[in-house]
Amino acid sequence: MDIAALTAMLGAIIGSVITTVGNILVSMIQSRKEHTDQAPGILVPQNYVLRRPKKHSFWLVVFIIVSIVVSITLSVVLVYMLGLNSPEQTSNLLTLETIQFDYPDSPLQHDWKLVEGNTELIAFTQIVDPKVGNALRITSPEENFYGLDLELNPRVKEFGDYLEVVSRYDDESASIYTYIGMTRIDGAYQTGWLKYKLGEGGPLPSQKTTGENEWVLYLTPESFSNTNWVKLQVDLDQAVHDTYGTDDWSFDKLLKFRIRGNITIDNITIYERVQ
Repeated sequence: MDIAALTAMLGAIIGSVITTVGNILVSMIQSRKEHTDQAPGILVPQNYVLRRPKKHSFWLVVFIIVSIVVSITLSVVLVYMLGLNSPEQTSNLLTLETIQFDYPDSPLQHDWKLVEGNTELIAFTQIVDPKVGNALRITSPEENFYGLDLELNPRVKEFGDYLEVVSRYDDESASIYTYIGMTRIDGAYQTGWLKYKLGEGGPLPSQKTTGENEWVLYLTPESFSNTNWVKLQVDLDQAVHDTYGTDDWSFDKLLKFRIRGNITIDNITIYERVQ
C-alpha cells in the first residue's frame, strides 16, 4: 500500500472518529438541555430554581475542540512519518523505465550507439560497489571526445518528464545529456539538448558540444554518505522553463540520452509525473 492510500485511510478513520465523538457529545448536550428545560413537577420545593448546566456544556465544547485539534495534529504527524519512511519520496511519480548499467560488457551491446569518437579508445569496466552494487565505469582519453546515445521507446518519449540518475562524475569531462522536443504557444516545434553538470550557478546557453541547440544546467545532487556517488534529479518541465523557456518554449517530449567523458554510472530512471 502506497503513501497516498495510507494517507486516505488515515484521514477517513480520523474523520469518522471526530464525527462520531462530536455527534455523541452534541447529543449529550442536547439531552441535558431538554431535561433541564422541563417544567418542574408537582412535588417541587418552593425555592426550586430551574438551572442549566452551563459549566458542563462549556467543558464539553472545549473537549470537542481539543479532540479535533489533537486528531488533526496526529494526522499530520503520522503522514509526515509515513512519508519519511516511504521507500520512494516522490510518491506522485510513476516509474516508466529504469536503465541499468550492471553488465560487464559495452553499452553498445545494450542498445546504446556510438555517435562520436573511437570506440577502441573507450574502456568499459564493470565494478561492484557496496553502495550501489554492479555499475559500469567508462573511461576515455581526453582527445577522444566520444558520445554514446540511447533512443527511448515511444511510451517513455511520450510520458517521461522526470529523471533520476545515480552516477559518479569521475572528472570534469563527465556529462549526461537529454535530447528533448519542445513546443511554443504559436504551434512551433523544435528539439534541443540539456547538459547536466555538477555545481552551482545559473543555466548557460550556447555551450554547443552537440552541434545543436544546447543549454548547460548545473545541479546540486543528493550525495550518498561517505562516497562519491550522487543522485541527480531533474524535473524536465522545470528544466526547460529555466532554459529554453526564456524564448517561450515548453517541454514536450524526452527523446534520448547522451553520455560523455569519464563517468561511472549505475542507473537512469525515467518517471511520469502523476497529478
